[in-house]
Amino acid sequence: MHLKDLNIKNNIRVFPFVIMALFLLSSCVGGTFHLRQSTRLQGGVKIALEGISKESALYTTLEQALIEAKGEVVTSSEADSILSIHQLKEDKKIVAYTSARIAREYMIYLNFDYEIKIAGKKVQKRSIRLNKTLIYDSTFVLGKAEEERRIQQALREEAARLILLHLAASKQ
Repeated sequence: MHLKDLNIKNNIRVFPFVIMALFLLSSCVGGTFHLRQSTRLQGGVKIALEGISKESALYTTLEQALIEAKGEVVTSSEADSILSIHQLKEDKKIVAYTSARIAREYMIYLNFDYEIKIAGKKVQKRSIRLNKTLIYDSTFVLGKAEEERRIQQALREEAARLILLHLAASKQ
């Protein structure tokens, strides 16, 4: 067998792609990619959520995040900590039009202020302002509606993560 039969030049060109594929596959665990570590709260913290309806999507997302962080959502009278949400705005607005004045790009946003009280003591009041752009194509209305729903949920999950980080830092 001769070296020119091995076609080493082509193998060297493919090598970086093979390494990249192996790297990407190694970060995949159980079929899903894990980009962020979840926050753990110390010792089963009991938290009350105030200022938002139990039926709201943000309440559900916060409740799920708190439970995953080993916290427990309870009423205000049973709580060690109280998370109060104020001025919740979750919507979209048009940020770009086509030449025919048809909406082409939307900004989906989630804005609110929150305050954490631990043992009756107020921790610093903070604001969350998150947004993401959605390119709209009227020929794919159903797909875009689902994409919008997913973006809204991703913004809620990011807000919950930020609150958990603040809560965990406040407990130390």
